[in-house]
Amino acid sequence: MRTAVLGLLCFVVLWPGSAPAAPPDALLAPSSLRQSLSEAFAPEPSAPLHLAALLQPPHASPGGQVTLRLEGSLAAGFYVYAGPALPQPGPGALRVEWSALPAPAVGTLRKAPPQRIHDPLYEAEADVYRGAFWLEQTLRIPPSLAPGTYPVAGRVAYQVCDGKICSVTRHVPFQALLTVD
Repeated sequence: MRTAVLGLLCFVVLWPGSAPAAPPDALLAPSSLRQSLSEAFAPEPSAPLHLAALLQPPHASPGGQVTLRLEGSLAAGFYVYAGPALPQPGPGALRVEWSALPAPAVGTLRKAPPQRIHDPLYEAEADVYRGAFWLEQTLRIPPSLAPGTYPVAGRVAYQVCDGKICSVTRHVPFQALLTVD
């Protein structure tokens, strides 16, 4: 995992009638800096968090309820904050952001029991998820919802850490299909 924020400010002044002796990219940055920049902004390896969305049951009648279950899996060596968030400027807690919700949520988001650790990055106790975890939200189907298939979609926002560094906020999209009979 690589998180880098680099700023580079270059001023090149050419006097009238002068011409650069080297190609323009060589004027902007030496080769070692160009290599550092390309490494800093290169795509990161595959995301450390994978997510599956399941509706239980996948079919419902108007006025009924379903439960959306998000099953997360973190790559070895990584953890995400389950919440509450650490004091700023600490990382934020895992959260669900809805983009398509044909039925209103009932109650609060339920979460798998987290693991309590002493976070070496922030010298604080924190609730985290490592490996597999789940999130669940009950949805109530409106009595007026017409029969059909509806997406239940959104994304999970998170910051992943490895004990040495944390990423910027990342997002993993999810979608499940709800069939209303």
